[in-house]
Amino acid sequence: MDPSNEILIPWKRFENVFVGHFDDGGDQHAIRLVFKNTLPSEFLAFLKPKLIEFVIHNFEAKWQDAQFKSCLDNLTNDQIVNVIDFVENYSFKEHNEIQS
Repeated sequence: MDPSNEILIPWKRFENVFVGHFDDGGDQHAIRLVFKNTLPSEFLAFLKPKLIEFVIHNFEAKWQDAQFKSCLDNLTNDQIVNVIDFVENYSFKEHNEIQS
């Protein structure tokens, strides 16, 4: 693909878009899938920093997975492995709700 090409290419991405106003007058936004038609150079300019982030994330995820599997493979009968999802429980407070 030649980035200097004048042909528009179709692609899509998730964006935080305006969807209306709250009753108190504040703006309401939501994440929506947005379809784009841009020059290849615009698409590549958007994609380049995302690729760098993805490569770093992918490396860390694979390393964490290998460490977790190593812990499980070498676990003795008197040890436990505790897995915490800090995305949902970032404050590390105990939750007693029934999970759905």
